[in-house]
Amino acid sequence: MSCCFIVPPRVLERLAKDRSLSAAERQAFLDTLRFEKEWRRLRQANIRASLARTLLASAAPANGAAGPPSILVDDCGHGTSLPGKPVAAPGADATSRNVFATTTAVADFYQKVFGRHSVDNTGMSLVSSVHFSVNYNNAFWNGSQMTYGDGDGRIFLDFSRANDVIGHELTHGVTQFTAQFRYTNEAGGLNESMSDVFGSMFRQWHANQSVEQ
Repeated sequence: MSCCFIVPPRVLERLAKDRSLSAAERQAFLDTLRFEKEWRRLRQANIRASLARTLLASAAPANGAAGPPSILVDDCGHGTSLPGKPVAAPGADATSRNVFATTTAVADFYQKVFGRHSVDNTGMSLVSSVHFSVNYNNAFWNGSQMTYGDGDGRIFLDFSRANDVIGHELTHGVTQFTAQFRYTNEAGGLNESMSDVFGSMFRQWHANQSVEQ
C-alpha cells in the first residue's frame, strides 16, 4: 500500500535516471522519491483510523442538513513539516488562492451532484498544504490531507494549477472512506481509476460542459 500520488514512483525513478536532464533536475526527482516510504507508512495509519470513523458514522443517523466542510490551507514555506502555517482565505499568492477555490468547488461537486458531505460524508475538514519542499515534483493525498509541490518549473509546474488533479486526489479520500480499496495490485488500479473518472467528471462539471463537449 502506498500514498496516492499524481506522479507514480516508477515515473519519478525513470526521470531521476534520465541523463538528458540536468544534475539539478535529476536530484529534484530523487528528493521527491525520498518521501514516498514515509507517506506510505502515514497513509496506512490514517486508513486504519478512517475505518473506525467510517464504522461509527455508519451507525449514526445521517445528517441531511450538514453544512459545507471547512476548507483549510497551510503553507509549508518550502519546508517538509506538515501541515505548515495556516493561510487565511483567500490566500496571499496564486497557489493558495487557487487551492482554496478549487477545493471548495470539489466539495460543492460532491454535495450537489452526489449529496455527499466532504470526502467522509460527515463534513470532514479538507486540509491542504502548499509549497511543500523545494522543486517537489508531485501532489498527494496521505490519508488525512492534500499536499502540493510547486514542481521544478520545467518538467512539472505547480500541481495545484490543474483542477482535475485536485479532484482526482480528493477522490482518493472518498474511496478511503467508502470502498477502502487497498492501494496495491488490481485494487490499487481500481482506486486510481475511480480518481481518474471523478477528477474528470469534476473538471467537466466545473466547466459546465456536456458529455459531448
